[in-house]
Amino acid sequence: MAFNLDLLQVKKIQSLKNDESTSCYIFGDGPSIKYFELEKFSTLPSIISGQLFLHKDLRKLKLQSITNIEPWYFCPKIFQKKYLQDMRKIMNLQRDFIFENPKVTFFLNLTNFFSVRSKNVIFLHRFLSSNDMFLKKIYEQMDPFGGSFSTQIILAYILGYKKVYLIGFDSWVLEQSSSNRWYEIGEGECLPNVSYAEDFVNIMSSVMDITIISVKENHHPILKSITYKSYTGEEPVYRENHELLSRTYLDLLNTFPGYKIYND
Repeated sequence: MAFNLDLLQVKKIQSLKNDESTSCYIFGDGPSIKYFELEKFSTLPSIISGQLFLHKDLRKLKLQSITNIEPWYFCPKIFQKKYLQDMRKIMNLQRDFIFENPKVTFFLNLTNFFSVRSKNVIFLHRFLSSNDMFLKKIYEQMDPFGGSFSTQIILAYILGYKKVYLIGFDSWVLEQSSSNRWYEIGEGECLPNVSYAEDFVNIMSSVMDITIISVKENHHPILKSITYKSYTGEEPVYRENHELLSRTYLDLLNTFPGYKIYND
């Protein structure tokens, strides 16, 4: 069964290979999202993760896929650690989103196989088969699906994209790294830049053009960058979380103790 399942997932991914565009956007959950108008990124396919599916302007993106590779995320509580149990309300919302958006592909961790079944779901795991020699080299060095950042980059490669723009990955931006996510209140405290996947990025940069879209000028030692203004022709404008999410979603996110949603 595992072998047949593996082949099925590979075929599903290959069927999604993009023939119309060689470029795409990849979104993270960084606070720089607060400065950007999503409609400015509507020209290319988008791969997103985290809680961006709750953004009020999500429909302005050409959304191709959503990744959530958290193990056991949709499983019964008995399989989950405490922090996942605290996120049950958010989890239920994303589960509903999967079934309500059949044209969007969702990439989930294989541990969720018996918890979420839908034609638009593809399950990922470290040893997903591939005849691609480059991917085999990656597999030998790391778990390509061990985190949302590497998963999205790898998927972009498999889907045939030659150029990717990173948006909301602020740990890669020297002057923007913050303790907050875009859906939390405030700008957060500045954190030191954390280049936590330099080896992986160096490897992927040999086969893809990877560029960060940032709020301010950024001179990163590894990745190229371009400012939002240079890319869109417009100045970035800060908006608070209540301007980007409905009150219903804010209240829902506020149920998770790890998020700072309101000024209490």
